[in-house]
Amino acid sequence: MVKLHEKKSTGMFEVAFCGHFSAGKSTILNTLLGAEVLPTSPIPTSANIIEIKNGLQGLTVHAKESQPKVWQGEIPWTKVREWGMNGGEITKMTITAPLPFLGEHSCILDTPGVDSTDETHEAVTVEQLYTTDAIVYVMDYNHVQSETNLYFLKQLTLEKKLIYIVINQIDKHNEAEIPFSLFKKSIEEVFARWDIKYFGLYFTSMKNTEHPLNQFSLLEKQLKGLLFQSKQVTEGSQLRLEHGFYQAVLHRLQDEQQEMTLELISEMKEKGYDIEQLSEGEKLTSQMISLRNFEEELWGQFDQELGTLFKNVTLFPAITTDLARDWIESLQPGFKVGLLFSKKKTLEEQERRLQKLVNELQDKVKSQLVFHVQSYFQKVDRTQLSNVDAFEEAYSNLPYFVTKELLKERVLTAHASREYVFTFTGEITNTIIKEVKAKAKALVDIQISGIKPYINEEIKKLENKLAKNKEIQEYNIRIENVKESYQELLEKVQKRLEQLPLDRKFYEQLNQAMQGTYPDRKNAFTKVIFENDSVINTETIIKNKEVAISFSEDDTARWLENIKNTLLKFQKTSLLAQERDHLLERIGRYEKQNYIVSLFGAFSAGKSSFANALLGDNVLPVSPHPTTATVSTVQKSTAEHPHGTVVVTLKSQQSLNEEIVTVAEQIDLKLTLKTLHTWKPSMKDFISSWQKTYAEYLVTIQTSTEESEWTLGTDLYVSLEELQGFVADESKACLIEKVHIYYDAPITLKGIVLVDTPGVNSIHGRHTNVAFQQMRSSDAIFYLTYYNHAFSKADQYFLQQWRK
Repeated sequence: MVKLHEKKSTGMFEVAFCGHFSAGKSTILNTLLGAEVLPTSPIPTSANIIEIKNGLQGLTVHAKESQPKVWQGEIPWTKVREWGMNGGEITKMTITAPLPFLGEHSCILDTPGVDSTDETHEAVTVEQLYTTDAIVYVMDYNHVQSETNLYFLKQLTLEKKLIYIVINQIDKHNEAEIPFSLFKKSIEEVFARWDIKYFGLYFTSMKNTEHPLNQFSLLEKQLKGLLFQSKQVTEGSQLRLEHGFYQAVLHRLQDEQQEMTLELISEMKEKGYDIEQLSEGEKLTSQMISLRNFEEELWGQFDQELGTLFKNVTLFPAITTDLARDWIESLQPGFKVGLLFSKKKTLEEQERRLQKLVNELQDKVKSQLVFHVQSYFQKVDRTQLSNVDAFEEAYSNLPYFVTKELLKERVLTAHASREYVFTFTGEITNTIIKEVKAKAKALVDIQISGIKPYINEEIKKLENKLAKNKEIQEYNIRIENVKESYQELLEKVQKRLEQLPLDRKFYEQLNQAMQGTYPDRKNAFTKVIFENDSVINTETIIKNKEVAISFSEDDTARWLENIKNTLLKFQKTSLLAQERDHLLERIGRYEKQNYIVSLFGAFSAGKSSFANALLGDNVLPVSPHPTTATVSTVQKSTAEHPHGTVVVTLKSQQSLNEEIVTVAEQIDLKLTLKTLHTWKPSMKDFISSWQKTYAEYLVTIQTSTEESEWTLGTDLYVSLEELQGFVADESKACLIEKVHIYYDAPITLKGIVLVDTPGVNSIHGRHTNVAFQQMRSSDAIFYLTYYNHAFSKADQYFLQQWRK
């Protein structure tokens, strides 16, 4: 925040050029400046920031432990490259020259490459970008979809940086490999999928300035217009920088919170605890409370389910009420049936009506009351009761039988009005419910008495579990403490973000500035001289000497036979079984004169093109995108598989399930092939880039398994023309175990099996893992890297793994 206030006081508008080293930043900058001011090389040269301002020609070198050194007039160009590579002692160089398009309030910054093996290079770049107003991110045509590019751009987006993306070396584009429209669309889709926001996208070529796809002139016009007209966007940019600062703080806090939480979870796992046990303590405590209050819970359940029944049951619907009214009317003094023997007939009619009422009421008691009470107690788990016989006996006594005496005892013969009939039926209903309820409560008492021994035993078990769970709960408390410690800070930062204005007005001003005019001047620099065209000293290159190789097939065969016999003697021994089987496999391949030669390297380094050159034909698909998403082998034809046959082997359900389980565990999820389809991820929950990579791969598998018509564990036979659509599309490739191409070429006919592996450092993290697995089974390895990008982090990481 201090740096932001300092920047506000200067009013300087800064545009930084950054990206992969050797992607062409310096060349593009030199062209903008009109002179070869910045040194260019296929290896990382810049180790610190080079600032370019408008003014009289001069140079200021800022050192860490001494006062800045200033040159006015002539610049010691022969030393500029040396100082530019000295990141240990020098922090920044400022070059000034008559560059009117920069005006008085703007400057250009050249930063070290973000993918250099020297970690200080990226650190210097990241520190500078905190206060930079706009970023021109330059990337190589062949490496747009590298992890480094996308992760870095994603971070810049999260920090609300104004990004201009330049895809350089567009002259490498081959319309026969992929139409430009599809290439551009795929790039835009990747940026959208990663939620990367940019203000401009340009394709440039500094090698072929007349290339039809070259947009350098548009980039130059808009960038110089923005720099010269920057005064009108300075205020809006400052607010955006402040917004970006708080946005960065927000994500930093979220990352720290998650990192601390993951450390605690990792520590917990090392002690043998599972992450699911974190919530188990709450469940166990809840279960203990429930067990100790089981009587209250049983009565509560009773009141909830049967209380409503007893309160709302209707035993006298309209028909039954009418029968009750008919019987009561027959009891009135004036009621009489017939002339002869009327007394007897009257009594018989009264009895008939009473019996009819009893039958109807009994049916209602059984269906509307007793049935539901019996159903409630039928669900009781008898295995938990120590008094099953007593419970069953009481359960059998639940039915209620309506008697004539019940009705006769409670009826008042002197009344037959409508109101009295309802009073009478209500009284009968209450009497029946009271008796049934009493039986039900008695049964609950028996249930409680019988279940107590079981409850006491369960309480003892839970007490033991809670004792063991005590340490886990300590982790739970620590995790909650981490959450609480960050919550207040997160809320404060979020509140500040909500107070900052929207970007709409700033974007309008930005567009106007980019379309604005600017003064330009040619030959702003004088006497620009570098000693060497390259920082590579070719004199130190050691030429390989040819050495005569003495090799005897017979001696080797005898030596291997002895080793093989020794290994076979211990074939039933489990000790070092994996290593033994691996050696036997290698010996078997030698005996059959079959050799596995694998190609490794960063994606788009030319592995597939190199393989095609070895094969003498375009066998493997080639593209500037990460195409090879699975291991592809090319070998000579067989009787079963003629020349040109392609066999695509799909993963088995077991194999895919194991992969899903492993990937899900990396982001603390429990998923299988069966449960994956019900998983509904929220990508916002995955903060770090590696978490997003794993989550996105699971989403890819989820979509593929739902939409694909393929049968897992089977083989598909396709043509070479169809192959690219299979291995290049990650949604299909994630279901593919391997690809076998049977192709007769001079190299395959000699018994060599050529293996093309996925490129490391592509956006698909799975590619790198597949490549490492293949490395272990190879007899020989070609590692291909890119001339302009031969010292990247991906190269370093892979070669270090190779050494192991």
